[in-house]
Amino acid sequence: ILPTTVSLGIAFPLPTRCVQAALGAPAHSVAVATLSNTLGSVAGALGAAFLLLPWLGLQATFLSGAWMLAALALLAGTRSPHPQRLFGAILTGCVALTSFLLPGDALKRALYPKDYPNILYWGENSYGTVALIRHFDSYFLETSDELMVDGFNMAGNLLSARRYSVSLAAIPILWHPRAERVLVVCMGLANTLRTSLHLSPTQQ
Repeated sequence: ILPTTVSLGIAFPLPTRCVQAALGAPAHSVAVATLSNTLGSVAGALGAAFLLLPWLGLQATFLSGAWMLAALALLAGTRSPHPQRLFGAILTGCVALTSFLLPGDALKRALYPKDYPNILYWGENSYGTVALIRHFDSYFLETSDELMVDGFNMAGNLLSARRYSVSLAAIPILWHPRAERVLVVCMGLANTLRTSLHLSPTQQ
């Protein structure tokens, strides 16, 4: 994370200096660079959320961002009179090109190295990655399904997970045992919804 954050931190002062070299006036140069940076941030956020992620998926979107940053580094390096910067830009481009060697499921394997063969479902969107994994739990001696979001366990059908998700519906129903309208806001394996339908005369 540290090299990425340092590099992105340099990404604003460097173009500001280039703009200042072209325009001359420091205040005007900072204003132009700040405006360009803000517009680029807005365009990048909207483009990634509504275009790149739905079309390419999470892994390809990350790689596309890396390639674009590498292309900008090459462009800046070729225009620099200092050979050290040119060498650094070429090295950055070469590192970015190695990403073509990554397999298409590299992100999935990185998040679930042990459970990769047991993935029943895998999906990507602007929120993140979602996976449904089935494996045998040696402690409870039963097969369990777990809903994972970005590598974190969000819900499951083990006894401990079911107790928690069932209580989300059972405790409110204790206060309203004759509830006819129920709103279930959750993300899981329908244990909470199943409990609310079973314990109350729900019509809607």
